[in-house]
Amino acid sequence: MKTQPPFDNNRWTLSGKTALITGSTKGIGKAIAEEFLQLGASVFLCGRNPKTLEATLAAFAKYENQVDGAALDLSLPAEREELTALVSSKWGKLDILVNNVGTNIRKKTLAYTEEEIEYLLQTNLKSALDLSRKFHLPLCNSG
Repeated sequence: MKTQPPFDNNRWTLSGKTALITGSTKGIGKAIAEEFLQLGASVFLCGRNPKTLEATLAAFAKYENQVDGAALDLSLPAEREELTALVSSKWGKLDILVNNVGTNIRKKTLAYTEEEIEYLLQTNLKSALDLSRKFHLPLCNSG
């Protein structure tokens, strides 16, 4: 059986690129952030929980000049605005946006309240659409 050669990190680089990854303090988002950091990108982390953010930043301490972050609840439009301002002031440009924020309330469909539905829509749908719109021009201008 023929095996694949090991991944050649010299072939792939994100050096000089900036990335915002939402939902990046645990799980898939954290793994994406770590991979981007290993490939040389500067990464801005965003998660809802300040303690989880601090732990993730500590785990990425060896990338201290490449990584920053903020604990924000992206279900709230004002906190999406704050994130946009933070990223813009940090780098003045953005090359990569990974919309990974998401949440769930586990219950039967008919048991959801209107407030819960609105929260899920704001978090899972509206935040991704809103951030994509806010960063559309910076992403286009970065090439």
